[in-house]
Amino acid sequence: MDQGRDGAARRASAPATPRTDRRSAADRRFARRGAAHDARLALATVRALLTTQLERDPQLPADVVACLHDATREVDRITVLLAPDVGGAVTRACDLGAVARDVARAQAVVFGIPVTCRGPAVDVACDHATVWRVLTNLVHNACRAAGPAGAVTVAVAVGAHPGAVVVRVRDTGAGCAPPWTAGIGLEVVDRLLDTLGGSLDAAGVPGGGTEVVVTLPAAAPAWTTTGCVTA
Repeated sequence: MDQGRDGAARRASAPATPRTDRRSAADRRFARRGAAHDARLALATVRALLTTQLERDPQLPADVVACLHDATREVDRITVLLAPDVGGAVTRACDLGAVARDVARAQAVVFGIPVTCRGPAVDVACDHATVWRVLTNLVHNACRAAGPAGAVTVAVAVGAHPGAVVVRVRDTGAGCAPPWTAGIGLEVVDRLLDTLGGSLDAAGVPGGGTEVVVTLPAAAPAWTTTGCVTA
């Protein structure tokens, strides 16, 4: 009897064997498509709620209106990522300065720390959604590294050679430690830049912190006339 109880106890304490996913590859693809479809419906609902709030109360403070507009743009970008044809043919040109400004402002709200963006507006030969993904991952990581008492700067500038545009993301954290590419966010960035013909580098900066430098191909003409953008 004791042996029976001991055996039952051992079976109860043993880790459960993971169940094998018996669905076919087609079933799994359908499940992913279905989940993406439902997520797009949810995002459409969120966008409608945000738009309704903006239209319902015209007396909202300016900073609240700006935050709601930023949230709406974030919803739109996520919706694009969930589209069935994501990664297909896109318009490969966007204003890097405008995207950097949007990302800086959004991440400043998320982390509650200063995230400043400076530099002239400049067109790059990359689609808007991909540039947004690259910058969001980099600025998000920089904010995490900076910590609640830190700060992040995003600077857009012409590259060292014609046809290139550079964006620098610098934080005031403890500095990068090898391997600085660890983490899925930077892996995503690295792969996206590979498809764009861009490059990524990072190094510690004097006084602490890390600066990540992204080089992207410029569109023609490289410079617009809209001047400097500041988040």
